[in-house]
Amino acid sequence: MQARFGTFASFVEKLDYIEDLGVTHIQLLPVMSYFFADELGASERMPEYQANNTNYNWGYDPHSYFSLTGMYSEDPTDPEKRIEEFKNLIYEIHKRDMGVVLDVVYNHTARVEIFEDLEPHYYHFMDANGTPRTSFGGGRLGTTHEMAHRILVDSITYWVEEFNIDGFRFDMMGDHDAETIQMAYDEAKALNPNILMIGEGWRTFVGDENDPDVMPADQDWMQHTTAVGSFSDDFRDELKSGFGSEGEPRFLTGGKRNIQRIFDNVTAQPHNYTATNPGDVVPYIEAHDNLTLHDVIALSIQKDPDEHQQEIQERIRLGNTMVLTAQGTSFLHAGQEYGRTKQFREETDEAPYKSTYMTDEQGEPFHYPYFIHDSYDSSDAINKFEWEKVMDEEQYPDHVKTSEYTKGLIDLRRSTNAFSHHSMEAIQENVSLIDIPEIGEEDLVIGYEARSTDNTGDYYVFINADETTRTLTLNDVRIADARVIVDREEAGVNVIDSPTGMAYADNTLTIEPLTAIVLRVGDEHPEQSAKELLNELHDKTREQIQSGNVRGSLSSLLSLYTRLALLYEAIERDELATHYMNKYVHYITWSSHARQIDQETKEELLHLSEQTIKALQNESK
Repeated sequence: MQARFGTFASFVEKLDYIEDLGVTHIQLLPVMSYFFADELGASERMPEYQANNTNYNWGYDPHSYFSLTGMYSEDPTDPEKRIEEFKNLIYEIHKRDMGVVLDVVYNHTARVEIFEDLEPHYYHFMDANGTPRTSFGGGRLGTTHEMAHRILVDSITYWVEEFNIDGFRFDMMGDHDAETIQMAYDEAKALNPNILMIGEGWRTFVGDENDPDVMPADQDWMQHTTAVGSFSDDFRDELKSGFGSEGEPRFLTGGKRNIQRIFDNVTAQPHNYTATNPGDVVPYIEAHDNLTLHDVIALSIQKDPDEHQQEIQERIRLGNTMVLTAQGTSFLHAGQEYGRTKQFREETDEAPYKSTYMTDEQGEPFHYPYFIHDSYDSSDAINKFEWEKVMDEEQYPDHVKTSEYTKGLIDLRRSTNAFSHHSMEAIQENVSLIDIPEIGEEDLVIGYEARSTDNTGDYYVFINADETTRTLTLNDVRIADARVIVDREEAGVNVIDSPTGMAYADNTLTIEPLTAIVLRVGDEHPEQSAKELLNELHDKTREQIQSGNVRGSLSSLLSLYTRLALLYEAIERDELATHYMNKYVHYITWSSHARQIDQETKEELLHLSEQTIKALQNESK
């Protein structure tokens, strides 16, 4: 990196990776000024394993709602520089067509004195004795009090207007009243029509003792608003367990669950609150809090990652498939795409702070048995993003596979509206649970159909989270017309010619253990395919030419130009079909005269083009 590690400037250097991953927004942990950190010591690396008493902090101890922390500045002594660096980061994110979401902590401050020194017993929710009604840090911000209400709303509009922020994630949103959050949304939306607001809608509101009738901004509010969404703990808990139950076997980890309830969560209908719009629901299975998905899977199945990494990664891929084919606002935590861990990989005689001790099925501890479940004060060794696990396929083949797989799932989600309908009516009309006689009321297998309304096809999603192969009878699925786009090894929008982990014949589908399958039926959206193929053409031929592989270059050109011609012919774009067929003829002619192409190669190319034409003709039938 050119910039110092851990800064807004160094983040810019890694944006291309996030852009390539395909996400629409980047959510930042708190960047407002926070209390428990030494900004002047931020340049010191913390490479040793240390679970607490470090100079790192997530930032959930706010000090000011209108200023930036200097922890991520290359020069925290210069108050203007942090603003300049942060604005540049936002500019670079926007340049890559992604939005910026801030994680905001208005529910409490680091110290109650921050507001008490301004006006005692006013800015917080307090009891009759003047004691803050919270057990965490500073008191809960009393947003039903006019000036506390204005602080939250004015802070939100300040960050949108001054820094061009695109959204907010509210920590403990249920601590606030709904009226304040709604007003913050309305005023932010007036500045940015595409504003996104989500939050932790847990039922945690306390308010004032003399005002019990306030509507909190919690999950119960979701049936009254379409402005703000809540994280779905029901989705999380059914798939992999969560707070209060972490480590108990769930759907992804061998615990049979009610399949109707799983499906309801996929369709943005959690069982613990009523959603009237898919935007009310944020399906997720990992965030900064608690164990990572990788680690909770290891805990649940009682298998040491050092010996069972492949199985853990297979289960992660199942989970990511379900998140990214679910209705609502899908959410991924940084590193979830490769299987991020917060394992304490150092021998220790004492349990590290905020750690979970893990053992195998025989009760024997893992080689490194401690995993940090709350890393807010942990060192770089625990909190780091391990870049080698998304880049070094030789050393980390399972991690790289999961990363590429997740990228393909994101591509799929963004290529169609089948998984992101904008109303409950559209979901009810287009998303359905597939009736499969072999699946029990409680099981580890599910199949659901998601139909698009934008002419991008219909999709059948099958998840086998069982440890045995399952054969499913599909009476209502047009399996003969289906194309596999997600299998055991890869995921994306392109048809997989030789799918793995499955087999189908007549009206049955056989799926191997811990395998996700997605089938596409109907409109193949040839215009989109043509664009993808053209990009593939440029990439592939550039590689071949740079390596001096003329035969490979011609092979790519001939097969892809042929496919493009037929795709455009299929949608009656005759001029483009003729254009690409003429290019095909040109390269055939050129290859016959090129001195560096021998007769054998020419015959190979002709044979390849004939095969391509036949395959395309068969597909069109």
